[in-house]
Amino acid sequence: MKSKRKQKSHRGQGGQNTPTAAAVSPAPPPATGLRPGQLGAIVVGILALVAVAAYLSNQSAPPNKAASVPSQNPTPSAAQASPALTAPTNVVAKSGANAPGKEAETATPGDQEKSVEFINRGNEFLSHGQLDEAIASYRQGLKLKPDDEDVHYNLGIVLAKAGRIDEAIKEYQEALRLLPEYAEAHNNLGNLYSKKGDLTAAAAEFEAALKNSPDSANAHNNLGTVRIRQGRINDAIIQFADAARMKPDYVEAHFNLGNAYAQQGRIEEAVAELSEAVRLKPDLEAAQRSLEKAKARLGVRPTDSRGPPFQ
Repeated sequence: MKSKRKQKSHRGQGGQNTPTAAAVSPAPPPATGLRPGQLGAIVVGILALVAVAAYLSNQSAPPNKAASVPSQNPTPSAAQASPALTAPTNVVAKSGANAPGKEAETATPGDQEKSVEFINRGNEFLSHGQLDEAIASYRQGLKLKPDDEDVHYNLGIVLAKAGRIDEAIKEYQEALRLLPEYAEAHNNLGNLYSKKGDLTAAAAEFEAALKNSPDSANAHNNLGTVRIRQGRINDAIIQFADAARMKPDYVEAHFNLGNAYAQQGRIEEAVAELSEAVRLKPDLEAAQRSLEKAKARLGVRPTDSRGPPFQ
């Protein structure tokens, strides 16, 4: 909220009180027998004194009531007031995406503050797994701020966690209608299309995410999973390798890349990537099983199941 400029008051400046209109003495009424032109001079003098008094009176008046009206600048959006929550695929909601002044067009300052309360409450419910309560709170916030793409995004996350996929898709689509370059929304929408088996739509969303955020390791990895399912292993390897390069501790990218190498018979490379996945997450049983199979193909004796995970 920008600070308000206070209207300057001249009363009491310099330790002196400003004269008021009451201090002006009216001129006596004209008498008969005055010399020609004397009456006119008296009238002019009276008018001059009245004008000065009016000016001084206005300068000492209290500030205009409008100065006390709260600024019409928008309050912070939900994403600004409280950072928006993490998506199931570890994609963080975009912060501060609303265009300047958008909120002021759709809600009063009081409504904006209430909507932020509902949204923060929804975030809190979601963090505790109270999905129904989170959904209700987000929807209350959207009644006051329907054009907040971050709230639609967060609502999409909680609806997806609740298994309400079609509703979640609509929320992500609405977020993208409001902000077409919202890379995280494209990524999460692609995940839902992939879950529904619409691989073409999923790939299109991941590609849109990468167009707007080329360094998104999540989007590269997710596009790779679609390419694997489409039988395009070479393309998948490129995506997984990019994801692992951009985010070296990305367990899923190393795991997926190792399995893709294994499908191509590039066993030594597969062992290297799967070993890295296990090193990063020793309790990832799927990676341990894949690594054991890859090592067996190389003729390496697997570690005793009772011993430590593969290194």
